[in-house]
Amino acid sequence: MLLYKRPFQKKMGVVLSVLFLCSFGLFAQETASDIPTSTSLNELLAMNLKFPSAELRDKKSARVIISMKIDQVGRPDSIFLIESASEAFNKEVLRVIDLATINWKPEYLENRPTGNEYLWVISFKAAMGESMITDEFSVVDNLLKKEKYDKAIELCSEKITENPYKYLWYEKRAEAHRLAGNAESGQRDFMAAKQVKRKVLAEAEVKAFGSIRVDQVMPGTIRGTNF
Repeated sequence: MLLYKRPFQKKMGVVLSVLFLCSFGLFAQETASDIPTSTSLNELLAMNLKFPSAELRDKKSARVIISMKIDQVGRPDSIFLIESASEAFNKEVLRVIDLATINWKPEYLENRPTGNEYLWVISFKAAMGESMITDEFSVVDNLLKKEKYDKAIELCSEKITENPYKYLWYEKRAEAHRLAGNAESGQRDFMAAKQVKRKVLAEAEVKAFGSIRVDQVMPGTIRGTNF
C-alpha cells in the first residue's frame, strides 16, 4: 500500500509534514526545531517513539513494517506499508517517520547505496507485570561461556522466528555454531546477518513494562540495532 510519494518541490520538509497531516490525521507533536540532534535513525527512534496510550491500556503488542524508497540523491522518495497494525500503532510509526524525513541526514543511510528500498521495523510490546527487561543477548553470552552451545542456538532460533529483522540474533547464532564446530551453519548465519543489516534501515522495539500510568506515556524502552 503506497502511503506517500514525494512531490517535486524544494521545501521538502514542509510539504512532507502537511501531506502526513492531511493523509493520516496525524498531529505533529514535535517540530523540526524541537527534535534533539541524532546521528542515526535508531537514536532518533529512541528519543521520539511512544507507546500509544489506548493500546498500552489494553496491553496490546504489534509490529509495523514500512518500506521506504530512497532516491538517487539519498533522500526519502516514497513509503509503503508492508505490515500493518492497529490505527494507533500505524499513526505513531508514521508520525516518527515524518519527523525523520523532515530532519533527514545523509548519514542515516550508513553507507547504504541510494536508489534502493529499505525497511523500517518497529515493534511494540506490552510486558506489563515484568519488573525489568532481561538482556537476552547477555543470556546467550553466558550460555556460550558455559559451552552450552545447543541452548544458545535454540534461544537465538526462537528470537529469529519471533523477529527475523534483527541481524544481531543471526550474528549470535553464527558465533554459537562456530564454537560448536558447525562452520557451514555459522557461515550461513553470518551471511544472513549481513543481508538483514543491509536491507533493514531502522529496527527498534518499544517495550512497556512494570507499572505505568497510561495517561502519561513516555518514549518507550528502545532496543535498536545500532545503539
